[in-house]
Amino acid sequence: MGALKDTGTLVPCTTPAEVLETLAHGGAAAVIVTAYASTQREGVALCGGIRLRFPTVPVLLYYDPTVTTPRDLMEYFEAGVTEVIQHEVDDVRRALGAVLAAAGHKMAARRIHEFLRPHLLEGAEPLLRYLLDHADTPLSITDAAAAVGLKRRTLYRRLARLGYPPPETLIGWCRLLLAAHLLEDQGRSYDDVAYALDFPSGQALRSLLKRYVGVNGTEARAGDGPLALVLQHVTRELTRQNPPSAASP
Repeated sequence: MGALKDTGTLVPCTTPAEVLETLAHGGAAAVIVTAYASTQREGVALCGGIRLRFPTVPVLLYYDPTVTTPRDLMEYFEAGVTEVIQHEVDDVRRALGAVLAAAGHKMAARRIHEFLRPHLLEGAEPLLRYLLDHADTPLSITDAAAAVGLKRRTLYRRLARLGYPPPETLIGWCRLLLAAHLLEDQGRSYDDVAYALDFPSGQALRSLLKRYVGVNGTEARAGDGPLALVLQHVTRELTRQNPPSAASP
C-alpha cells in the first residue's frame, strides 16, 4: 500500500471468487496474486481464470524466494502471470511502479500481436512477437536478429525475401504501436508516453507518427484514435508483400 501511495489504490481480496467479482464489477489496472506453498494450486487456478475471463488485465505474482521455487514460478507463468514482484526487492515504490508499467506494456503487446497475427507470414511472426514484447525500450537490429536465431545480415535477407520492410522499420512500427496504445489514454501527453517508452522526447514521438502514418499529433487523437490508426497502417503495409517472393525458400 505504501508503494502505491498517490499512484493507485490497493483493493484487498481474500478469495479467488472475490478477485473475479471485483474485476467483473469494477475492473483493475492489474491484479497482484501472492504465492504461498499452501495455496499454490488455488493461486495458479486464479491466474488462469483471470487470463481466460479478463485477458487485458496484467497479473503480477508477489513471491518470497525462500518459500517459492523456480518450478513454482514456472507454473504461475504457464497460467498467465505477466510479471513477478520479489519480496523485499520489488515492493518499493519505484520498483513496483516499474513492474506495473512493464506488466501493462506486455499485456498491450499481447493484444496487438493477436490482432496482427492473422496478417503475418509464418517466417516473420516470431520476430514481430519479440519486437512487440520489447517495444517499451529501444532495440538494436543485432539484438532483434539474435533473438530469433539469426545474424543481422540474414535477418535483412529473410525480410526482403518475405517482401517485408527492413528490421529498423519493423522496430519503429512496433514502438509506435505501443505508444499509440498508451496515447489512447487522453490524460497522457506525448511527453508522458515518450518518457515511459524511452523516446528522446514527445516531439520525437510525434515525428515518428508523422513519418510512418502521415498525421500529426492532434490528428492522431481524432476519429478512431491513435491505436486504430497505426494498426490500419501497419496491417496495410504488411499485406503488400510479394506472394512469389514470400514463397521462396
